[in-house]
Amino acid sequence: MNARSQVFELSVEGRQIEEAILSIFHSILLHRTSGKFNYKREGSYSIGTVGMVDVDCDFVNSTFVRVDSDDLHRALKRQVAEFRESLKSPEGLRSGQISLEFYQKKKARWPFGMENIPWEIWTVKLNVVTLANEHERQICREKVGEALAEKIICIAGVMNRPEYVPKCQINRTLQMFLM
Repeated sequence: MNARSQVFELSVEGRQIEEAILSIFHSILLHRTSGKFNYKREGSYSIGTVGMVDVDCDFVNSTFVRVDSDDLHRALKRQVAEFRESLKSPEGLRSGQISLEFYQKKKARWPFGMENIPWEIWTVKLNVVTLANEHERQICREKVGEALAEKIICIAGVMNRPEYVPKCQINRTLQMFLM
C-alpha cells in the first residue's frame, strides 16, 4: 500500500519553530482523532466525544485548535522541542524537516512479528531565518500567521477527500491500529 504524503514548507524565525509545527500537527491530529471506543459486544460499539482547546500563539499571529489531551500535547511538544534543538546545532544547520506518520500494524510473514505500514505521512520542512530588527519580526510574524492559516485550510481540505483511511477495527484487533 502506498502512503498518502503531504509536505508543507515554511520560513520562520527561531522562536516561531515550535508554534508553527505544533499548529500544523495539532490541526492534523484534531482531524484524525476520534473518541474512545466503548465495545458493548462483538461488532457493536459507541464512540465517545473529543474535547478541544483553543491555543493562542505568542510569536505568530495565529490561533489553532488542538485535542484536549495533555498527554498527547506533552508528547508532541517534546518531539518538536527536540527538533527545534537540532536546528540550533553548532554547524549552523538552519533548515530541517519533521514528519507525523499514521500507520497500521499488520501481521508480517513468519519469522517476523508485526510490521508498521504507514498510510499517511505529513512532513513540515522549515527554513530558519535571522531577522535584523523588530520591524522585520513583526512582518515575519504576520506572514507566518497567514501561511499557517493557509496550511490549516489545506489540511481540512485533504481530510475531506474520499481517500484511504483504514477501516475501524473490531475489538480483538484494535491494538493493531495505531498512530
